[in-house]
Amino acid sequence: MDNNQNSGGQNAQKGGGKQDDSKKKVKIIIPDAAREKYPDLIPMILESTSMDDEERNYWFSVLSIMTPDQIKELRSILESEQNRKKMSSSSSKNIDSEKKKKIQQERMEKEKKERKMESAEAEDILKNYDWS
Repeated sequence: MDNNQNSGGQNAQKGGGKQDDSKKKVKIIIPDAAREKYPDLIPMILESTSMDDEERNYWFSVLSIMTPDQIKELRSILESEQNRKKMSSSSSKNIDSEKKKKIQQERMEKEKKERKMESAEAEDILKNYDWS
């Protein structure tokens, strides 16, 4: 660590909070063994929204020593998270689609009313016009 990071941590401790710790950037390190053994898990861990970078580093560091059952469980958890994100995204798209349809329908009804009013006004003008 450089002096700035050390003093930031000390200041955060003196102040009683962790505000400076949240600014600290963690470098993600993916061991070659993890890359070779589990290339499919790497992007899943990187894209996980339930982990911070420190947790990602932890998982990358233990991947190569995990049992097959532990790997299976981790994969299942990460896949479930991805599926929830996809479902959330698609339901959001459905809501957007429904809103668009509703707006289009309201616009069409408004235009229809305006045309009726214009038509009624035109009929009134024609009825009241002095044709003599």
